[in-house]
Amino acid sequence: MNLALIIPFHNEERCLPSLIRSLREQSVQNIPIVFIDNASTDRSAALAQSCEEIRTGKWTCIEERKVGKFHAMQTAAAFCKERFGARYLGFL
Repeated sequence: MNLALIIPFHNEERCLPSLIRSLREQSVQNIPIVFIDNASTDRSAALAQSCEEIRTGKWTCIEERKVGKFHAMQTAAAFCKERFGARYLGFL
């Protein structure tokens, strides 16, 4: 796959459930989706990790401890290029 979707988040406990529901409703299901926790201090990481798609390996959740969207995006981009061979990246 040449495309991967990256979702960086930091303390998004309130918004993640609706985002996950929306992703489940999309017609295209074969694009790698990578959530990246950017040092959240709320329950965001736990919500993502409890998502069935992440538990089963359909989606991925990784962590970036250095706070800042740039760091999260950079880490996730490198991960997607290495793991999936993604040439193109979409960010939500």
